[in-house]
Amino acid sequence: TAGVISAQTRSGTNDWHGAMSHFLRNDKLMARNPFTQFQKIRGTDRYIPVTQWNQFGGALSGPVARNALFFFADYQGTRRNTGGSALLRVPSAAERQGDLSGLGVDIFDPASGATPADRKQFEANRIPAARLSPQAQNLLQHIPLPNIEGAIRDQPNYVGSGTIRFNEDLANTRWDYYRGKMHVFGRYSFADYRMDSPGIFGELAGGRGFDEAVPFAGISRTRNQSIAAGYDYPFSSTLLTD
Repeated sequence: TAGVISAQTRSGTNDWHGAMSHFLRNDKLMARNPFTQFQKIRGTDRYIPVTQWNQFGGALSGPVARNALFFFADYQGTRRNTGGSALLRVPSAAERQGDLSGLGVDIFDPASGATPADRKQFEANRIPAARLSPQAQNLLQHIPLPNIEGAIRDQPNYVGSGTIRFNEDLANTRWDYYRGKMHVFGRYSFADYRMDSPGIFGELAGGRGFDEAVPFAGISRTRNQSIAAGYDYPFSSTLLTD
């Protein structure tokens, strides 16, 4: 999503000012999603994946030299473990062996004709074992079998749960210097983001992530730095420079 944000940092003053904040949310007080969290996560006694949002920070400003040099600084850290669950379809045990009769569609042999109209249907919609790709068979060993009973055709037959780790550190500092009518300032901003989002099938097979809105799977590292400076001086009541 694109956007434009305009922000302005404030100068310190001859008085000291400070602020601190802390926000915490975790899975101990969360209700589980009955549509995707209806069974325990494999190997655990949990229905809800580990979820924690821990956000903390503070700000401080004041004088370095009264009436002349001032500073402002702030920091915010966020440590997030966001649990999610997703529904999707994986090949059944029969389909992995070439038996596609349960899909409700006809399966044709691509080697039996030059065009789709000339091709012959596999008998009973079953692909012979000798025609199965060994590469696909090796890949399917890393994709789990269905864990939802009663799903038919293209209905979701697998539910997976996991946790996305997203940490960030944000900081700003600003310094202002006044000498007579002259004013000079400098500002430095730092933002560091670290995301680890596992795929629903694990490290080898990957698959989609667990965030319903943005199903990203993988590792992301982003660091933004910004620096700015300014100078202003009034020559008269009608002539200013910036």
